[in-house]
Amino acid sequence: MFMMTILRELAKVPGSRFAAFTYTKVPRISEKTGNIVGELLTPETSKHLILLGADKRRLYGDDINVLAPMLATLSGLALQAAEELHASRVVSLEEWNEGRHNPAYTLADTLIPLEGVPGVGINLNDGSLTLTGLSQRKDIIGAAATYRPVKSAPLTVEKDKLRRILPSARLRSFRLDGIERAALNGRVYVTNDTLYLP
Repeated sequence: MFMMTILRELAKVPGSRFAAFTYTKVPRISEKTGNIVGELLTPETSKHLILLGADKRRLYGDDINVLAPMLATLSGLALQAAEELHASRVVSLEEWNEGRHNPAYTLADTLIPLEGVPGVGINLNDGSLTLTGLSQRKDIIGAAATYRPVKSAPLTVEKDKLRRILPSARLRSFRLDGIERAALNGRVYVTNDTLYLP
């Protein structure tokens, strides 16, 4: 019921708007082994302020504008990382103009948009709903999450450094089933279906 309420509220107002919510991310557990899968080892609850309806195409265009002048100033592995990110953003924009995803996008055939609810996608692997927005602020409540150490390849490290300075770096995705409290369209909703009017 809570998720359906959130989906109805998200569908009411097209375009950009702010939303605030309390979200808990939890480690993924393998159904086969019962072990933790991925980098996240412990849960983390935090309050988020996000801009819904952010135009990903515009953000990627802005990324290209940031990366293009850097290509003349970088060298070595940093240059290779910038060239690959730049090329990927260009391909993404070209594909979007044709109504397709970048073929290199890891979730191209996994996360599909939910019709009529901008910013929400359905994960075809597990049926979960994902909300994407532009992060404005995050405040951790309690203990911060702990992560498994990751040994990334040098090129990946360079790409990650560049990604952090790009306009699209603030894009965040949240599973709707992790949202415990949401402030949308002038109302506050919590998981026990209580509605608080402003």
